[in-house]
Parts: sequence; C-alpha cells; structure tokens
Amino acid sequence: MSLPRQNLPARAGAFVGRERDVAEVRRLLGGTRLVTLTGTGGVGKTRLAVRIAADLPSLRLPDGVCAVDLAGADSPERVLTAVAAALPWADAARTAAADPAAVCDLLRDRGVLLLLDTCERTVAAVAGLCRRLLAECPGVRVLATSREPLRIPGETIWRVRPLPVPAPAAGGCLPAPEGAGPTAEEALRCDAVRLFVDRARAVRSGFTITDGNAGAVAEICRTLNGLPLAVELAAARVRVLSVEQILHRLDSPSRLLVARDRDLPERHRTLDAAVEWSYAALPADERLLLRRLSLFAGWPLDLAERVCAYDGLAEAEILDLHAALLDKSLIEFEREVDGLARYRLPDAVRHYAAERLRESGEDAALHDHFLRRCAAWFEADARRVAGPLPWTERLRLLRVADRAASTIDATLTWAARHGRTSDALRLCVAMGGYWSIRSRWAQGCAVLRRLLADADGLTGTPGALHARALALYAELAPDVDGTAPAERAARQALDLARAHPADQAEARALLALARVAVHTGDTANGRRHAAAAAELSRTGGERATEAAARYVLGLLARRQGDDAAARNAFHGARAVAEAHGDAWTAARCRTDLGLLDAGSGALESARAHLTAAAAVFTVTESGADRARCAVGLGRVAIAAGNSDDARHHLEAGLRLGAASGRRTAVACALEAVAELALAEERADRAAVLAGAAATLRAELGHDERHARRLRERATRLLGTARADAAWRRGRVLPLADAVEEALAFPPPGPSPDVLTPREREISGLVGAGLSNREIGARLGISQATAARHIANIFGKLDISARTQLAEWAARLESARRGTGRDRAIPPVHPGPARENAEDCGVPLAPRRGTH
Repeated sequence: MSLPRQNLPARAGAFVGRERDVAEVRRLLGGTRLVTLTGTGGVGKTRLAVRIAADLPSLRLPDGVCAVDLAGADSPERVLTAVAAALPWADAARTAAADPAAVCDLLRDRGVLLLLDTCERTVAAVAGLCRRLLAECPGVRVLATSREPLRIPGETIWRVRPLPVPAPAAGGCLPAPEGAGPTAEEALRCDAVRLFVDRARAVRSGFTITDGNAGAVAEICRTLNGLPLAVELAAARVRVLSVEQILHRLDSPSRLLVARDRDLPERHRTLDAAVEWSYAALPADERLLLRRLSLFAGWPLDLAERVCAYDGLAEAEILDLHAALLDKSLIEFEREVDGLARYRLPDAVRHYAAERLRESGEDAALHDHFLRRCAAWFEADARRVAGPLPWTERLRLLRVADRAASTIDATLTWAARHGRTSDALRLCVAMGGYWSIRSRWAQGCAVLRRLLADADGLTGTPGALHARALALYAELAPDVDGTAPAERAARQALDLARAHPADQAEARALLALARVAVHTGDTANGRRHAAAAAELSRTGGERATEAAARYVLGLLARRQGDDAAARNAFHGARAVAEAHGDAWTAARCRTDLGLLDAGSGALESARAHLTAAAAVFTVTESGADRARCAVGLGRVAIAAGNSDDARHHLEAGLRLGAASGRRTAVACALEAVAELALAEERADRAAVLAGAAATLRAELGHDERHARRLRERATRLLGTARADAAWRRGRVLPLADAVEEALAFPPPGPSPDVLTPREREISGLVGAGLSNREIGARLGISQATAARHIANIFGKLDISARTQLAEWAARLESARRGTGRDRAIPPVHPGPARENAEDCGVPLAPRRGTH
C-alpha cells in the first residue's frame, strides 16, 4: 500500500527538541479538527508544524497532507488562490477562479490534513475559510501557524515557546568559582544548546562543544532567550567567530544576527525582519502602544494603562489594544505576581520597538511623561507610608515599586543624562525608603551622585528638595562611597534645610548626620543630632522619621557602651514603628535588641529576637538586614559553643552581605567568622580575616577597632611574627578573595574525646611548658615513650608543632574551667567584642548598663 501523498517543504538541518510539543499536538489533532500554533516570529512554528505533519501514519488520513504557504497571500482572494493551487485535485480552471465554495467542493470528500502556514497577514480571510471547511468538509483537519489565533469556534490554540536554556550561574556579588559554568554534558541537556551546536557544525564541521566553551554557548542561548531563529543566526557566525566573540558582540544583535542563506524567506534573514513582518501589519494605535511598551522590561496591565495612556491613546483603549498585541504574540505573559498578570516583550520585539520609538521622536516625551508620573505616584505613596498604614498595605506598595524598579532605574539614568534633575530628585527622594528596605544602596548612590553633581540642573531645584536629596545620599553613602562624602553631603543638607525650611528637610539632614556618626565614632555629636531629629519629627507629626531617629539614638548609645540607654531607645523606636504598622523598622529594633541580649549572655532571648526579625526581612527581601540577623545568630551559636550552627549562620550572613553590595555587612561577617576561627583554635585564619575586614572598614572611613582587637587575640595565641604575617596577608586580599577564603570553612577541630586519658594528660603538660624529659619524669615513663605519645597526639589532632598543641590544650583547659566539661568550641563570655554598632551589634566603649 502506498503512503498518502504530501507536499511538505524540505528543511535544512536536523529538527531539535520539542518532543512534548510534537506528541501533544499530534494527540490534539486526533480529537479536534483545528489546531493553531501561535508564537512570536522566529520561535519555530513552521518547522514544528512540518515535523508534526510528517508522521502521516499516526494521523490516519487517506489523502495525506497538503501544505499551503500563505506568506505572500495579502488579500482574501490570494488566500483562496494559494489554497486551491496547493491541492493536488484542483484543475487549472478551478484554481484560477477560486472561491470558498470551490475550495470546499474540492475537499468535501477528502481525508486530508491542511497545513496553513503563516496565516497572520490575512487572519480574517483564513478564519472565514476554516469556518466553512469545518462545517462542510468532515474529513478535513487543519493545522495552522500564525502569530495570532484565528478566533473561531472549534479552534485549539497551542502556544509555541522558545527552547529551554541552561539556568544561569549563581548570581549576587560573589565571584563565580572557576568551572562554575555548565559542563558540555550539562549544557547539551538543553534544546537551545543542542540547536546551536547542530547549526554551528553545519557551517564549521569541526565545531565541538567542550567544557571550556560550554559556558559561553549557554550564555549565548540565555541572552537570546532560546529563540530558535536567533540561536540559528548566532550559530551561523561560528564560521568566522569563536563562541566567546559571538557572545561579546550580542550587544548589537541587529548587526550580528543576519543570515546569508538566500533560500531563507526574507522575514527569517534577520531578527528585525522577523519582527517587521508583524509590525507592518499592525494598525496605528497598536503600533503606538507597542512602541511605548518598549520602555518596560516587564509590566502589569495597570502600569501600562497609567503610563501609556496619553497623547493619542486613552486609558480606556489600553486593555483591548494590549489584548490584541498579546494575541499577535508581540507581548508575552510572563508570570502572575500577587494576583496580577505580568507581561513582557520578547527581546527581539523590544529592541525593534525601541528603535521605532527613537525614530518617531517620541522617546524623550515618553521618558519625561513616565518620570513625572512616577514622581507623583511615589511621592503619594511615600506620604502614605510616613503615616499609619497597615503592614499588608506597606508590603503591597513595596511590590508595586518592585514591578516598576527596572524601568525607573532606566528612566533615572535617562533623566541624569538629559538634565531632568528636579523631577529625577523628586523620584529619588520618594524611592529612598524602597532603596533602604530592598538593600539597594549602590543603585541609589550612583544616580544621586550623578544628579547632585549637575550644577546646571540644580539651578532650578527647590532648596528643600535639594536638601532632602543630599540627606538621602548621606544616609546611603557610608556603605558605598564612605563616610567622608556622606558627612559632606549631610552638612550641606543641613545648611540648605535651615535656609529653606519645608517638608521635614532639617530633621532628615540631622538624622543623616547622626547616621554618619554611627560609623565615624563621633557619638556625642551623633546623639545630639539624633535627639534633635527625633524632636523635630515628633512635633511635625513625621512619626516614621521619629522612629528612625530613635533607632539611631540606640545605635549611638550602644556604640558608647550605654546598654540601658540603647535598650530604651530601641524599645521606643519599636513602639512608634509598630503603632504605625511599620514591621520593617520594628524588626530592625528587634535585631539590635537581640544583639544586646547576645552581648549580655541572654542567648535564648537573643535568638528569639533575631529569628523573629529575620522572618520579617525574608518577607521584605532585605538582604543586608537578613545578613545582620544571620551574623547575630552566628555569634549566639559561638557563645553557646555550637560550631555547626555558627558556621551555618555565618556562611548565610556572609553570602547575604556580599549579595547586598553593602561592604560593611561583609566586614562584619568577616569579623564574626574570625571570632569563630579563634574559638576553633585557628588563629592564623582569624588574623587573615580580621585584616581583610580592617581594610574594608578603612576604605569606607569606618572604625577598625574590633578587627584590631581580633588581631591582638590572635597575636596572644600565635606570637607577634605569625600574627603580623597573617594580618598583612588579609589587609591586601581583594574583597572577592577574602569572601572566598572566609567561606572555605576548614573541618571542625577534633573533640578531646579522640585522645586517650593519658594523651589528654600529656597534652596538658605540654600546654604547661614541660619538655619530653620533664613529662617522662613527672609521669614515670621514658622520654621516648613521652615522644611517642606526643607523635600520636599530633596525628589525631592533625597538627605538627608543640606550640599548636600547647595552644589547643590551653583553650581546652579554659573551656573546662568555664563550663565544667569539654566542649567542641569553648564558650564565649558575654560581650567580648567591641564592634561597629549598626552592623555588628556590640559596643566599642565599656558597658554602663545591664540587661
């Protein structure tokens, strides 16, 4: 028996991946008569349709498959002519005079799969024809490809997605360790990589993916979002470029991703051509909305309605226009967040639409409109947050800011470049709370630094606004640019605020000066500034600023060692914050109350405060605040003698601190890991990490005293020469290397239980300074026997010198005296450290209060 006929087009290159799509669509065609494959241009709809249709036996169609290319059909008449011409049973007369009835007559008694490819140019005409075919030709099934659905009864829509790509390497500020990218075997599990390799081999037969280039290939596929057309065009460049060179040139995709194959349809020779095909068919209002949506990396519908509705587009129109672009695969549904659908433009579409936006000359007007609207929105939100507001509503406003954050960042950059200083500063001041909660100090400092340096732009800026912006920079800068520029900005802010009294600018400037004092150690002036800020904000009804000022008063009191005053200030700030629904500020107060408890030995209370605060910071995604809690819990574990818990918490704190970009958080974590190293009798490691922390603090103009105290403790154990050498090595370690070294926790030290009673006795005598001869005399054994015991002890403890054994024995004896039993790590007496208050939580001055 002969196979059913088919006229499917031949395709160069192997078909890669999409096994699920092929199987599911074939299954659908077994139970429904019209399936439309939809998706953005270049996603591979045609190739998938051909692959599905090629397996004729599974479809059981006696008359086979008839493929119709509708790319050139730009009218209803040409659609009918193209369909009739493709049917093998049509004579010339019927083909020339094609009409819906004639086409239905040709197919009425046939069992055939009609593959209608590229329907989007004349979707209404194709829809009309399919409606008649489904009604009049019971043996006909239709598989259509289109960038938008046909929207007729009986249609099943199958959205074709880009190919899967490898997951990105771990992000954050920590460097990816060597070899952290995927291996060749791992990368080849993803269809996008397999497609790249197949097409690369077609143009360079010797091309091979290796462990060395797999990371670059994976990154190319990720950058191109797994879009098959883009991946194929990039792979074709392997003829003349390495994969690393291709990756570096992907910032100009319109120039790089161009095909030289003359057999390809014009619309598939470049990414821009693939999008132009869809863009050209849009009505004017849909084009306008698409251009304006290129401003966003992603958006919910309400944001599009608020921003894009002006000058030619009414807000009431946005919903239907948005839906039309979604149907035409020019907008993609991304995910649902907090009950709101979030959308994005495929990268190729966004790039193309942004180019059209610039060509139209409306990009400046759009950025300007967005900047002014955002400034007004976030100022209104900031006013709400400053007063009583339920915590659930505060969280909702945080997520609103999240949804707009990337677009706001781009708009602020544009504003700084184009001199829109006043509106940009309005938006920055309104975003200050968001930047603090989300640990975005670096981003905030970068844009404020640039805006505040624009003398011309500041000329027309109101003095109070200028003062608030300077104060905000001063609050953010100590952890980014250091205390010196922060203090200069705070003093400028205070002068301006007093010259232009308005909007609590003076209270914010005083608070900024107090925050700087936390880092510099000018506690007397700092407490004076914080108290003045608290009083001004209280009388002015700015309870959020009052809570912040009381909190800073607590930090300064703790830095002076006045625990009682610190505790009172934190309780007062927490009460004000909780009365207004501000769980974030309340959690910051609980963090410091927990650190006070840890310093006074109330470990259970400390653990409860820190755990509760960390739960809030997890919800608010406050990385630096979570880091403080983790480091605090690590110190509690050190004090309790629990090495495993200490390592767990300190590793988390170090990673969170590094990812937040807050260098003082990293310094604090390094100091805490150094404390653990001392407790575990690894004084060399402690000195190195303390040196690295001291360098970080020195670069920012912060107090180094705690790091230096750790060095003194290491010196007592190692001697001056060894401690100084380790300290110097730490002082010159690059930040990334210091973090990596701190995270490389050595195995925990051995328990005393690994030694026999006689070996523990001999260890104690070594610790007391006795020689082998003296030990033998004391115990009634020979000098050689004493030496053999000591050699066995060295092996069990993994040490190689008597000084190390003496150090271990001394620490063990100290622990035994303190607790009455052996411990894995000796307990830490309450409050041994004197650290920077805001970051590490223990005062630098002698304590004057008690718990």
